[in-house]
This record gives sequence, structure tokens and C-alpha cells, in this order.
Amino acid sequence: MTEDQQYTVKNDSRKTILTKLKFAHFDYEQYFETFDTEDKREQSIIKELDQQLNNQHFIWFKTGKEMHSARMMDRVIHEYLADEVFGEALVKAQLKLIFVMSLRAKIISEKRDKKFNQDKFERYVEENLATVTLQEAAEEFGFNMNYFSNLVKRTLGQNFSSYLNQQKMERAKELVVNGNDPIKDIITALGYSSRANFYRQFNEYYGETPAGMRKRLKK
Repeated sequence: MTEDQQYTVKNDSRKTILTKLKFAHFDYEQYFETFDTEDKREQSIIKELDQQLNNQHFIWFKTGKEMHSARMMDRVIHEYLADEVFGEALVKAQLKLIFVMSLRAKIISEKRDKKFNQDKFERYVEENLATVTLQEAAEEFGFNMNYFSNLVKRTLGQNFSSYLNQQKMERAKELVVNGNDPIKDIITALGYSSRANFYRQFNEYYGETPAGMRKRLKK
């Protein structure tokens, strides 16, 4: 974040730690020049970062506590607070390493996100509605299950189980209204192992029973 920018912390908890390390006379444009790279991809990325800082005044890296860069940040904070000799030089060196590691992780993550095709995902769920699981879908699209779960939620605005339930309910309505199959066969076709669970979800979703909907809307 560039100097004097305002920000708001949302959804913090007792485990939240906000750390601000401020250095006098820090110029991010000069900082980027220290990379001194001849790689055109890296030059393009640095140019984009420079433009982002000029326009938005911050760069956001999301990390988990298990990531190496996050563990290194713990050591940086300790070094910063210890105020030992050459502490600032060591902190700056570690921060540069953390910055590069986080930047690489961000780029890799964004590339992986672009490989996720929402249309293919929705078609896959539709074709495997009765049996599909989060684990199977993640493997089908080549993602770690936890990462895939977060990716689906970011893309669709709802988690995998909510989306799956929505699709099952919409298919259930179609079968109830446009078909003549007994309700018990529809329950089986949609992969429900519990009849009571199906009726509960259907009633919560539509506010009526399958039989009541069939009677009301049957053509």
C-alpha cells in the first residue's frame, strides 16, 4: 500500500493480525528497478504492478498460514520488533523474497483460475447430477479439492453443495411437472439416499410438496 492511503479491516477475529511495516523514503518505483530483469514476462508483470499501485495504491496477496511466505512473514515481524543491528537490512531482504514468492503464487493461481471453464463445470454437474461429489469434480477439472471449492464459490457466488442442491431441485421440478414418474423414482434418479431429506429440501426450496406441485402445475 502506498503512503497515506485509507483502508478498512473487515471480518477480523481474535486470530487476525494486522501488521504495518513503514520505512522512511521508500519508493516502490525504485524498488521495482532493483529487480533488473531481462525477462519480458517479468518486465510486463512489473509494469502492471507499477500501474496498479499508481491507480489503486495497493497490491493484495492472499496467503494461508501454511505457505512458506506466510511463515517468513512471522520471522520478519519478529526481526522488525527486535530492533537488532542490521535488522532493517535483513527485514528488507526478507520482504523482497516474500514479495517475489507471493507474486509468483498469485500469478500461478490466476493462471489456474483461467483454466476453470464455468460452462464445462455446469454441464459436468448436469450430466452427473445424481452422483457427483466435490472431490470427483475437483479431480475432473484438475484442482486440489479445497482450492476448487473456493474457486467454485468465487465464480458462482455460492458453494458447491448449494449449487448442487439448486440444480437437483430445478431438475426435480422439471420431472415432477413434466413427467409421470412416481416421486420415489424421481428421488432415486436424483441420487437421494433419504426420502425424508428430499422432501425436506423440496419443501424448503419451493414451499410445497412434490405431489402438491404436480397437482397444481401438471399440464
